[in-house]
Amino acid sequence: MRAARSTTISSQLIAICVAMAAMLPAPVAHGFCCVCQGTAHDGCANNIVATDCTSCNAICTGPLFGGTGTVRSCTDVPPDCTGVADDCVGDICVQTATGSGFCDAPTPTSTPTNTPTFTPTATPTVTATVTNTATVTNTPTHTTTATSTATATVTATSTATRTATVTATPTNTPVPQGGACATSSQCASGLSCADSVCCNSACTDPLMRCNLPGQVGTCASAAASAPTLTPWGLLVAALLLTGVAAFALLYRMRGR
Repeated sequence: MRAARSTTISSQLIAICVAMAAMLPAPVAHGFCCVCQGTAHDGCANNIVATDCTSCNAICTGPLFGGTGTVRSCTDVPPDCTGVADDCVGDICVQTATGSGFCDAPTPTSTPTNTPTFTPTATPTVTATVTNTATVTNTPTHTTTATSTATATVTATSTATRTATVTATPTNTPVPQGGACATSSQCASGLSCADSVCCNSACTDPLMRCNLPGQVGTCASAAASAPTLTPWGLLVAALLLTGVAAFALLYRMRGR
């Protein structure tokens, strides 16, 4: 009897609990927009499990987006990321960049407006000149002459002058062999600046010069050359040497 009564009370308590649970309000999903940065790729996604920003950090750092992301921003106000993160229709936007990147809100573009500009034109100049000349001449014949001259001049001037200025660029011409120079870069190809002239070689030997008279531009020896004799001079020199040799031979023969 007591067992049957306890079973009845337990059944009533369970029924009351079920009724109270049915009376509790069901949880409502308000929607959110979670923005992740530093992920493996860019894109938009939907999360069917999370409903607010408390799970945004787990979404960004999770393996679904490479496990390298962090939370850039999150808001529970909109139902999804439309108009918040690059118009993503879902509630998750991920980007590889840190800071500004794929998940930025759309940027409005501006349309240029063409504004006409008024430029005044040249105005002609009108000049009016009036000259009055009166001449009175008295002669013995009592003749009086009166001259009146009126001149009107209208000048219209409109001058538009366009001047084109041409600037000439000097062209450096290489200095030929034998020409004056300061550096080898001024000489023509294959020449060197030696002794202040463009020479056929560097002419670094101390006994060689490149500015010798009659040989300017050619590296030549600066030592004086031996004087040359005319044919008559050579004949006299030969006779003189022959006489000296004969005298020496005669002297030796007498010495014996």
